[in-house]
Amino acid sequence: MGRWPTAHGRKIGSAASRRGAVWLIGCGCCALLAGCTASAPVPPDSLPDKLSELGLYAGKLDLLTPATGTVPYALNSGAFFDDALVDRVLRWPAGEVIVYGDGGSLEFPIGTILAQTLFYPVDRREPRGKRRLVETRVLLRRSDRWLGASYLWNDEQSDAELAIVGDRVSVAWRQADGTPCEYSLPVPDANGCKRCHKLAGTVVPLGLTAKQLNRSLPPQLGSENQLGFWSRQGWLRGLPDVDAIPRLACWNDPRSGSVEQRARAWLDVNCAHCHSTTGPALNSGLHLSASVKRPVEYGVFKTPVAAGRGSGNLTYDIAPGKPDQSILVHRITATESGTVMPEFGRSLVDAEGVALIREWIQGLAESSLSAGADLVGEVRELTPEELQHWAADVRLSGDRRRGEELFYRDDLNCLKCHAVAGAGGDIGPDLTRWETVPSLEQLVESVLLPNKNVRPGYATLTVQVDDGRVISGKKVREDDGSLVLRDPYRGDTVIPTATIESRSEGGTLMPTGVVSRLTRPDVLDLIAFLSELSTIPADRVANHETVRSWRVLAQAPPGFEALDAGRLPAWLGRTEGLVWQNAYSRLSGALPLNSVPAPDDGRRRLVRCRFVVRKPGHLALDLQAPGVQAVWLDDRRVSVAELGDAQVEAGPYRMTILIEHAQGSAGELACRRRTNQPGDAEIELLNVAPFATDDQ
Repeated sequence: MGRWPTAHGRKIGSAASRRGAVWLIGCGCCALLAGCTASAPVPPDSLPDKLSELGLYAGKLDLLTPATGTVPYALNSGAFFDDALVDRVLRWPAGEVIVYGDGGSLEFPIGTILAQTLFYPVDRREPRGKRRLVETRVLLRRSDRWLGASYLWNDEQSDAELAIVGDRVSVAWRQADGTPCEYSLPVPDANGCKRCHKLAGTVVPLGLTAKQLNRSLPPQLGSENQLGFWSRQGWLRGLPDVDAIPRLACWNDPRSGSVEQRARAWLDVNCAHCHSTTGPALNSGLHLSASVKRPVEYGVFKTPVAAGRGSGNLTYDIAPGKPDQSILVHRITATESGTVMPEFGRSLVDAEGVALIREWIQGLAESSLSAGADLVGEVRELTPEELQHWAADVRLSGDRRRGEELFYRDDLNCLKCHAVAGAGGDIGPDLTRWETVPSLEQLVESVLLPNKNVRPGYATLTVQVDDGRVISGKKVREDDGSLVLRDPYRGDTVIPTATIESRSEGGTLMPTGVVSRLTRPDVLDLIAFLSELSTIPADRVANHETVRSWRVLAQAPPGFEALDAGRLPAWLGRTEGLVWQNAYSRLSGALPLNSVPAPDDGRRRLVRCRFVVRKPGHLALDLQAPGVQAVWLDDRRVSVAELGDAQVEAGPYRMTILIEHAQGSAGELACRRRTNQPGDAEIELLNVAPFATDDQ
């Protein structure tokens, strides 16, 4: 890696000047002097070997005194880093500005550097005393992507070197009550940054969002609003009134919000980078951003998508009033691989944060969130007589049509694992393609007691590998060199067989209690629908000529309803807080528009699907839906008529449809590929639910 000049007070040369290589923002850490500029290193294409070569700090490096052109920043809520404290700074090229976009996104100019240093005070009773610097994590904004790396501080505390292979650092300190602590802190390797920072396939900063930065400046810099100050200095363009910008609560400051607001802020900063619609836990259906509104989406009475070690044999992610029976508490208090959450970057338990989450869950009233008193509840066993009684009731009063709507409800997670006519997940069996048609009694058992009779090939296999990880899933295949396990969260995981230390087989991945929050009539309807699915003729199910898998915008920041349609593609690409969900056409091939949420509680709905053109030609798609306002192929706007004859080249496409539809009125969305005619493109509709999203 190339080295940088470090003499910040001299010119680097005319080429550097043309690249905007002088840095904005004031001098020193105690005051920001507006308009002060200084020469600085050329923004790099790669990160140097030593932290000192970045030129972020002046004087003795371990004092972390910001150099000219470097500014400290503060967040409303910081994540837990195994009890380490954090120092944060950033820098960007002079002449450039940060841009505040629609929906609260922040666009940082090329050459921006973000750095956070993890350190431990030797004695927390003396916060200004001696400290041990461990690691500085850096993100560099390049023209094509963000580049991340960790720098490991040496024992002399004189510099930090690029951590290529990762390491563990022994630290010792005394807590505020004088208790001595010792710990071996893991430092990630060169690829470790991607584990948390890679969202929707792209490495991005996590903490630098408007809701996190909308607060006062760091204490040493004053009390003015941080975003307002940046805007007043000309460093931030497009900032609205800060009172109109969402503000995340400070999770450990009772003055900043209610117990619920602070608990959800803690989950936001520690968990939502994975548990979001762009994170690796997308398919869990558990979305832990503080902006999510529906209780079931952030875990209340939500069953896990898959059973396994991580659930601790508990039924709900959050059991209101019962923190000890909540999977969420079980996982944030765990430290062993396969159960610990977050999966990476934590080996200790955040006792203060856990106490806050427990207080919040304890205060949730079950009665206010319950679906009603006549609930099935958790079924542990069925006598032969009870089983026959359930089957008889299904035959007598089960309603297939009502059951179909229940089956497609997102909170039941049925289609996270199962497919119907090829559309949905591929963990469990396709429910329209049984090798042996199950009896009604067998279907009752599979819904109420999923572990009673596990079909061959669908049992959970759990392996422990030599790096300490514990991985569970359905075995897809195994040969002499590798084992492939599939689960609803990550898709397929390839495990070299030489690394496997132990393995064990358990029950089904389907968790117990999936229908526990339904009434008995609802369960009867659901089983009636499953019974019909198992025997339905293939020609009665909409086939591969019909779009069956959709992505729908379920939640967006205020303003979506009034947004000009022409600005929509750019808005989608840079807006924070968007929540997308999978949605599926019914057996008929149509998606009921009343099942599609309106993100801004208005009339607008946004729906997407994907397809691949294998052979260029006329598009030949027939789109039917009331109230279509606009259609885009990728970012190119087209008319509904053009979908039938537009010329398209080979390659992948994403179709986005903006629909205006009043809640409660009838209406369906259907998109079908017409019968091939001369000159038509050869199109493959992508109806299998993806494990990774392409929403952004």
